[in-house]
Parts: sequence; structure tokens; C-alpha cells
Amino acid sequence: MNADGSGRRTIADYARQPFWTSDSRRVGYLPQEFRKFNIVDYFSKGLRYQEVASGRDRGHPNSEKLHHLYNPSSGANGKWIASTVHAGMGFKHAILLLEAEGERILDLRIGGCRP
Repeated sequence: MNADGSGRRTIADYARQPFWTSDSRRVGYLPQEFRKFNIVDYFSKGLRYQEVASGRDRGHPNSEKLHHLYNPSSGANGKWIASTVHAGMGFKHAILLLEAEGERILDLRIGGCRP
């Protein structure tokens, strides 16, 4: 999208919680678990990236194991994504670090719902 709002394009249908990667070349997003939209925070399944310049879309390396995430944000060094999980992945309600291009998941053991 251009600064004036023109040139917008759809990144994905049934997607939520978009965030920029630290290099500003990709948009990360959480695919919805179900097609019907629901505001409930735990309606996500997986994590995907779309390259802005090419439009190429790909899944996170650990996408199959990621669900019920929300509020993802890329770390400044691009190596980690901070996110909250709600009733998924073996957690009740936790703030996690997800390896941006790998499979490691770290529980920060911080209560609350905003990374």
C-alpha cells in the first residue's frame, strides 16, 4: 500500500493479527481456524508470511504446531516473534517467544495477555 492509501491489496482471506517483520519486507499473519469470523482471541491456526514485493506466501517452519496465538510482533533482530497463546499448544494463557525461522518455542513465564 502506498502512503496515501492507494495500491492496497489483500494479503489473505480469513487472516488476522498482521504484523511487520523487522526487515519490513514481509507481513506475518495468523490464519483463522474457521472461516466465519469471530472476535475470540483463540481462533487462529498456524502462522504465515507474505513477501510484500513478490506476493509470495509461505508458512512458518513450525506452522502446523502453532495455534490459538494472538498479538504477534517481530523482535528487532528478526530472530524471534513474541506472541500470546490462549488455551493452545499445551498452555493455558502464556506469553511466548517463537523462533522466527525455526521450531523453538520459549515460555517467558510472564502472566498476562500482551507481549
